[in-house]
Amino acid sequence: MGHNIHIRKILITAKSEYLKWICNERMVLLLVAFVFINNIIITPLLEHSKVMESPINILEPYIAVLNSNTMIITVPVIFLALFSDFPMMKGNTLFILIRTSKLDWLLGQLLFVFYAVASYIGILFGFSVLTVLNEGFWANGWSLVVTKYAELYPDQAYSMGCLLIKWNLHHQVSPWYAAAAGTVMMFLYLMLVPLIMLFFYTFFHNKVTGLLTVGIITALGSVFYIADMEAMWFFPIAHIAIQAHFTKYFAAGNIPAVFSFVYFVLLFLMLFIGSVFGIKRADFESIPEID
Repeated sequence: MGHNIHIRKILITAKSEYLKWICNERMVLLLVAFVFINNIIITPLLEHSKVMESPINILEPYIAVLNSNTMIITVPVIFLALFSDFPMMKGNTLFILIRTSKLDWLLGQLLFVFYAVASYIGILFGFSVLTVLNEGFWANGWSLVVTKYAELYPDQAYSMGCLLIKWNLHHQVSPWYAAAAGTVMMFLYLMLVPLIMLFFYTFFHNKVTGLLTVGIITALGSVFYIADMEAMWFFPIAHIAIQAHFTKYFAAGNIPAVFSFVYFVLLFLMLFIGSVFGIKRADFESIPEID
């Protein structure tokens, strides 16, 4: 494998893969994400807002998407479904592979994943914010709906709207920090999902095993996360929620956010290095097209 990197070929590969991805019929699954966000996040928050006659922060629905137990699982699962055939080997893929180097193709795939993850998170952010744009305010402070509703209505303290953004989040950090840090963690996790699949494809030449591995990691991590067991920190999904890093009263509660960042970076490096070594043995011309 040559060691020269050709920026143009990388960009062409990424563009080709991205266009195939956004035109895939699986994109209809975004509607499922919208339904979940509307029913589980936006509706409960707006109902509490009406009861209190007090507006919400327009970032709070998005922050809830990044932290609620249900959405922590739903968002990655839908993304995994959108990437279930990654890397896509159909159409003009073989033509591109023959005309580019293996390293260029690998880097092109990673750039495509970056585009896809940024688009996915951007769509979730846009839907979460735009839906409540006329119902809230913009400021670096939590709304009374989030901070006082459970206190004023203790009989509803365990309702869906009160459990979306817990005390250990709004007591410890500001909304802007929660949104920014949560976005970074979700971005890193979603980047990791296709990178695991790419590693299995390049190193073991097996797409199915990669998909099953991601599914198992997601399932086990979700179980440990929901059960709030210490073992959850061995799995990537537990590192997404910023509120899981804090306790109710102490800022230095569980795992520091910087630890989660380093955790993801180390996994990226190992998977990327493994993919580079694996792709050296790949015979592109013998790869069948998959429709």
